[in-house]
Amino acid sequence: MHNPLLRILAMAAGLVIMAALLTLGLAVIAVLAVGAVIMLAVNAFRSRPVARAARPAAAKPGVIEGEFRVLHETTRKS
Repeated sequence: MHNPLLRILAMAAGLVIMAALLTLGLAVIAVLAVGAVIMLAVNAFRSRPVARAARPAAAKPGVIEGEFRVLHETTRKS
């Protein structure tokens, strides 16, 4: 591109594209900020949180707690 007019037009087009991307980025940031403020306001005005059930006392050392299922063997091994 040796033509000075083409260089100026390319530079102007690049600046317009960069300005558009900057504007779009700022708009996205603004929308996210407004959404965050709305979510914080909604959470602040909600009814009080429900109290969670108390955790059971810790098991004794060496005791493994959990849910177990008894499996019955249907065939005999020889």
